[in-house]
Amino acid sequence: MSEKTTLRGKNPLAAAQGKTVRCAAYGLLLLMAFLLQSAPRALQIAGAKPLLLLPLVVAIGLFTGPIGGGAAGAVAGFLWDIYADRLPGFHGLFLLVIGCVCGLLVVLLMRNNMLTALLLCAGALVLQVLYDWGLTYLLLGHDRPFAALWYTYLPCALYTLLVSPILYLMTLFVTRLVRRYDG
Repeated sequence: MSEKTTLRGKNPLAAAQGKTVRCAAYGLLLLMAFLLQSAPRALQIAGAKPLLLLPLVVAIGLFTGPIGGGAAGAVAGFLWDIYADRLPGFHGLFLLVIGCVCGLLVVLLMRNNMLTALLLCAGALVLQVLYDWGLTYLLLGHDRPFAALWYTYLPCALYTLLVSPILYLMTLFVTRLVRRYDG
């Protein structure tokens, strides 16, 4: 290649292909998590289902930074809003912010490891549970809102926290595979 077709000694076409492969790999992970999360009886134990998209957005944010985490959060939130019975954009905006914040925290303050992923996932779950429960049960004035929190939201959050290391390891595997592909 001549100097005109390279950018600072790098081939721009190869860089674009690497980003395309990375986005496609993370997109397939998000699609798989969405399909499992939205399936009626998939992964359900004692009435609790894990929220697979939330820890996956946290993990992608840890590996890609704030821009990739925000993009993954927006896509995951859009997918979640497709089947959720909430206001459109409810999960999209929330997961976008979570992905950006997790990416920024890893870039500026924290290291990317399993403990960090679990802590950030636990924090995001607390925020999501309080956000969803507060807007669904408290503001609308349902009967026995604390029973719904105790018997519905908390088991789901605990189950999600137990599943989150698996999603972190899957994201780590995909990240390493894509980096090996990039060369």
